[in-house]
Amino acid sequence: TKNIKLWIATSLVVSVMIVVSYRSLRHRPPAVIISKNFISSYRPKLKLADTEDIRSGFYLYTWTDFCQESLEHVKTWCLFPYYPIEEYSIINNLNIIVDRQGNYTQRIFGYLKPPRTGYYFFRTNKKKNIEIWMSPDASPINTEKILTGTNEAQIMLGKNMYYYTEILYTMPVNGRNLYIEWMIPGQKTFEIIKNEYLFRTPKLRNNETKNLREHLPHFHYNKLQSQSTKVTRPNLFKFPPLPNPRNKFYNECSYSPSFAVKRNMTYIYEGAALVSSMWLATYPDDGTTFGNNYEGNPSVGKSEVETVFKDFEMRLLKENRDIKLVKLANFEKQYDEAQGNRYLIETEITLKSDDRKKYRFSYHVYAPFGGALCHPSSLRIHLETFVYIAVTAKNQGHWMRYFVENMERLYDVTKDERFGVIIVDFESEDLNIRKLIENSKLRNIHLITLEGSYSRAMSLNKAIEFVTNEYDILFACDLQLDIPMDIIDVIRTHTFRGVSGYAPAMFRLGCGYNTEFVVGIWELFTYGMFSLFKSDWDIIGGFNEELYKFEWGGEDWEMLDRFLEHGYFVERFRQPYLFHFYHDRKKMWDHNFEGTMYK
Repeated sequence: TKNIKLWIATSLVVSVMIVVSYRSLRHRPPAVIISKNFISSYRPKLKLADTEDIRSGFYLYTWTDFCQESLEHVKTWCLFPYYPIEEYSIINNLNIIVDRQGNYTQRIFGYLKPPRTGYYFFRTNKKKNIEIWMSPDASPINTEKILTGTNEAQIMLGKNMYYYTEILYTMPVNGRNLYIEWMIPGQKTFEIIKNEYLFRTPKLRNNETKNLREHLPHFHYNKLQSQSTKVTRPNLFKFPPLPNPRNKFYNECSYSPSFAVKRNMTYIYEGAALVSSMWLATYPDDGTTFGNNYEGNPSVGKSEVETVFKDFEMRLLKENRDIKLVKLANFEKQYDEAQGNRYLIETEITLKSDDRKKYRFSYHVYAPFGGALCHPSSLRIHLETFVYIAVTAKNQGHWMRYFVENMERLYDVTKDERFGVIIVDFESEDLNIRKLIENSKLRNIHLITLEGSYSRAMSLNKAIEFVTNEYDILFACDLQLDIPMDIIDVIRTHTFRGVSGYAPAMFRLGCGYNTEFVVGIWELFTYGMFSLFKSDWDIIGGFNEELYKFEWGGEDWEMLDRFLEHGYFVERFRQPYLFHFYHDRKKMWDHNFEGTMYK
């Protein structure tokens, strides 16, 4: 009897436990993967000041036309997280309605203000490519990942505290609506987080946190890119030119390569065919080969490098007895089967009196067939030449902000005071470019504003007109680029007044790819990026506005025809770490650009 009573009692207890457990599972997360206490965190709390302009709602940034669904991939994208493709918007709850087609990425951020103190449970209906980050206070620096699509989170929060919060996610084609829910302490059901708990400040959106990006854990991939200082010639740009070098250790000679044609083209765009095989070879490896799929710059044989450099080193040190040669930093060869090869030699040097400070020395050597090594008199390098980088745009505000930041980084790294930026804008409505320029760290940045429909040919001609010193160089540049830190020096060592221009080949990245995930092609047949001295731009007449006023594609090839007809030659090689990002041009051109040369 006692056993029967014990069995009945035990059964009743188990039954009650099962019912309680079942009821609990209906209202509580089945498995709490992450549990944090943001009340007792050891970190000092950063609170919003009473003077802050606190408003309701979270900010929403959107990136469209993105070809990758992986969130880890998205976080390496150059425009993420500060330069959304679309104008920002405000959301009033965390029930996000899918109202667009195609892949896109969104970043939602602001301050979450809980109504009670206690443990909150969080969950979302999206199962992958979503991350929710939260700080134990109002500072973005302290953010921690609290939730992914497969997890549920339990977080201890304090009443009326402001917690910086971010939601990052990608949405595939035909994705469904997204919602973020929480269970408030004392309640038994989940609910979508409402407007009364979401807050923001204008200062937060105005990118005050941009200066802190390297500390944000959820943007660690983007940190790699934004901190990039990859260069063709390692660190050479950081060193000042060797002061007062005795550089006449080779006899001077004339230089007229066989590929300087100086004749009228027999048909339009013939010039592009003539120079298609004019490529520089380099030594050592310059990083232009990405795996087995992408052919980089051809290499100069080591024995040829040693032969030429040994002669150069002997003459240099004999003429300059007060210096020590540290290393050969860069060696380039321009092959000419008819006249003889030419070499660019760049070295790292110290003074014997003080080997703590390093200098650079760059020099061209010519090896004419049947003659001795000599120095081409027309190829004297002047590393103090002023270089303007000119870009043009219409309604490309996100890319313009990224470009200016790229130029600011270049200035910070190189400390080069002898370069400037010219921006030619056609009444852009998505960015206050004047304010961008006023707030820029660049000391030499200029804005030219034009009205009407966008024209690349016209805008670059206006940039050329802006430069008044005929001994300055203007580099016509694309906007959507990741630019290596030594680009100014490369322009100076490959552009010569009355002789040559420089047209770097860029690596065109595929849709959704970037400098951390390199997939694309070397763009070998475009000449839209081109450097010439101001006087030479004037001689060839700039770009042809009559033929290409409102057309895109072909204006560079037609310019190249006239450039070659005047007897100039073009310096051409795959510029290491010069990446072109895929982008949509719909906002830039006022008419349908289907059928133009490239899309």
